[in-house]
Amino acid sequence: MKQEININNRKGFFFGIDIPDEEFLVKCMHCGSCLPTCPTYKLTLLEKNSPRGRIRLIKSVLDQKLEITKNFYDEMYYCLDCQACESACPAGIKYGGLVELARVQVDKTKFNNGLNKWIRKIVFEYIFISKKRVKLLARLMRIYQRSGLRYLVRKLKVLKLFSDKLYNLELLAPDISTDFTDEKYDIKISPNGEVKYRVGFFYGCFMNVMFSDINDDTIKVLTENGCEIFIPQGQECCGSMHAHNGDLDTARKLAKKNIEAFSMVNY
Repeated sequence: MKQEININNRKGFFFGIDIPDEEFLVKCMHCGSCLPTCPTYKLTLLEKNSPRGRIRLIKSVLDQKLEITKNFYDEMYYCLDCQACESACPAGIKYGGLVELARVQVDKTKFNNGLNKWIRKIVFEYIFISKKRVKLLARLMRIYQRSGLRYLVRKLKVLKLFSDKLYNLELLAPDISTDFTDEKYDIKISPNGEVKYRVGFFYGCFMNVMFSDINDDTIKVLTENGCEIFIPQGQECCGSMHAHNGDLDTARKLAKKNIEAFSMVNY
């Protein structure tokens, strides 16, 4: 059963509704099966950088034996939330949900401040709540990538002047698709032959603008297998990026919008 946290104890500890569930925390046997799968642990070999180490930290804050500190804040975001540890866990612990709820908590503290806070607000609360803004940003990125500007920026290592992290992130950025999924298809796509199934298709935000070729392949497979596809045009970002980064409120709002968009389609 989820532990009740008195809101009066909010200073330095978890509070409110969105807190990690003790029922899942105590299932961790600290057996170490997760260690070989964790990229941050393999990089540092520090216990605190492992899934079981973070679980122990979260449990300590939940039990109010440890206050939320800057180190605790940094550790929750040092995790990649790749959830590779979940496949190795013999107890079946849903680690991703635990660390995401911990992020909800640390984001409400004084440690979430400065430039990082405003960048997150712009990205999560302004750009990625609007399909139009995401597509506008993607088009600007496409110009940057294909005009030769990206080549020049990388050749001169311009971004290294601002931040090594920013420089490395730019190197990992995928190419923007030539066409976006939501602009290529009608609301209904008929299969090749008899209709055997009817499915709703979610094209996503990143997938829509960066990996539309994968969406194309998915649609082709579905139609070849007798699926009549419905693509609601009112859909927005699914909110997973927000949830993974501690913004559950925005994730819930986006989920509600998408539920409404898919509910309006007459399957």
